[in-house]
Amino acid sequence: ISTSIAAQLIGHVGKYVPGKAMVVVLRTGALSRDGVKLVASTISVFMETFLMMAVGGAVAGVVVLWLPVPTWMTVTALAVAVAAVLPTLPPVLSAAAKRFVKSDQALPRDAARRLFVAGWLYSLTSWLLIGASFTAVIYAIPSASPAPTLPFAYAVATAAISLGMVVGFASLLPGGAGVRELVLTTVLGVSLGPAHGLLAAIAVRLVFIVVEAAMGLGAWIWLRRR
Repeated sequence: ISTSIAAQLIGHVGKYVPGKAMVVVLRTGALSRDGVKLVASTISVFMETFLMMAVGGAVAGVVVLWLPVPTWMTVTALAVAVAAVLPTLPPVLSAAAKRFVKSDQALPRDAARRLFVAGWLYSLTSWLLIGASFTAVIYAIPSASPAPTLPFAYAVATAAISLGMVVGFASLLPGGAGVRELVLTTVLGVSLGPAHGLLAAIAVRLVFIVVEAAMGLGAWIWLRRR
């Protein structure tokens, strides 16, 4: 488990390399230290990524329905949610995995379903925490307008960061640069004001870079010392 966590953390650094292939290289390289075979670790990395994007898209699609955003943004969020969730449904995942994994290595159906549900719950928790951290960033930025209520700010922040990260990932640009900020500014601008939304988008980008770099460095040092 500790190696899996280190692999996850160090992989975040790779998303700033064009194409995001470095994410797979870093994570599979870390997992190989525990004897995880390349095919199994590669499939795990892709499935974890798709699952995270699916849950993030679903969160954004649900929350955006209750926010005063333009119609095109609501339609986009729902389309992203559907497109992200479909590839992670158990039948689709099972069909994809069977192309790479021998049938005698497959988990029983009940066990696979339990792990799938657990993965969704863990990923949902992570998105809710990411939304909470973005809410803190929003409140930390001074604004001439009155501060929104905490529930409303949390809903807006969670929907904005979820949709921004999913669309940014789909763009294949390093770290979703520019795309994530555009989505964040659009969603926050309607609810909090354009200036506040832009500052929050820039601030959270800086926070993410610093935290991901620090955690990646810590994971690399831990792996080196093992």
